[in-house]
Amino acid sequence: MKRVLNGKIYDTDKSVELCEIWRGEGSRDFRHMDCKLYVTPRSHSFFLAGYGGPMTVFAKTVSDNTTTGSEGIIPITEEAAQTFCEQEEVDVDIMKKYFELVEA
Repeated sequence: MKRVLNGKIYDTDKSVELCEIWRGEGSRDFRHMDCKLYVTPRSHSFFLAGYGGPMTVFAKTVSDNTTTGSEGIIPITEEAAQTFCEQEEVDVDIMKKYFELVEA
C-alpha cells in the first residue's frame, strides 16, 4: 500500500514493519482494528496501514454525525507508536532502534 499525505510518501513495501495490531471482537465490533505499525526508513515517520471500524482512527465521515469503517494509511506520533509497541510487546532491541528508552 502506498499513499502521499502532507507531502510525505508512506509505502508499506519500503518501510519497516514494527508490529501487527489487532483489536476488537471481529468486523461487527465498531472498535475492531486490524493493521500493522510501520516506520519509514528515511524520516522515521510512523504510520498504521490496514483497516478499522467506525470508532477507530480509520473512521471516515459519510454524513452528518455518521461514520463508517475504512482502510488506508494513518500517520501517527512517535508517542502513539511507542505505546502500540509496548502493548504488542515488540522486542526491546527493535524498540531501542526507534525510540529513546531509559533503563528503570
